[in-house]
Amino acid sequence: MSDIRLIVSEILSHCGKIRTGLDVAFDDAETSKKLRELRGGVWMTVVCDASKLSAVSSALPDGTVHPISPNFALPFDDCPFEVVVLNGAALNQPLVKEVHRVLKPAGLLFFSVADLPRDDGRTTLSMIYNIFLKNGFDIVSLVTPPWWKFGFGDKKLTVCARRKAWKEHKPLGGLI
Repeated sequence: MSDIRLIVSEILSHCGKIRTGLDVAFDDAETSKKLRELRGGVWMTVVCDASKLSAVSSALPDGTVHPISPNFALPFDDCPFEVVVLNGAALNQPLVKEVHRVLKPAGLLFFSVADLPRDDGRTTLSMIYNIFLKNGFDIVSLVTPPWWKFGFGDKKLTVCARRKAWKEHKPLGGLI
């Protein structure tokens, strides 16, 4: 639950009232309830663990809980959400692309991820920048807990990323 506490702190510092939000891959109703109470609005939940789908569905309003597909496709139209909160344990490039698709232009994504040693020699921070910048996001803030500098406690990076508001330009037929 400490991950969500760090994320909530970031949401409070970056968001006013939230009209539409999505939480992805927390797989527990308590996290979803906390996010729904935070800034109001209509929230949807996507569960990754199929064994927890019915428990989460029974604890939240009807029609607001959905399973994720095996290819990480989110079951929503393009651009309905202002805010997406993602469980950092589920972070991967296909899911980031889907989050980009369902966020409104300039919408915000929040997640917390452990800063662990990586086999490829890159840092978690460079991995975050690589995935998000390539997939149409700008990093708005990156926060480490205050105890990190003393070398104890969880080494978590809490990130707020904004979907770039640019539109893809289509070539003009016959002019170029």
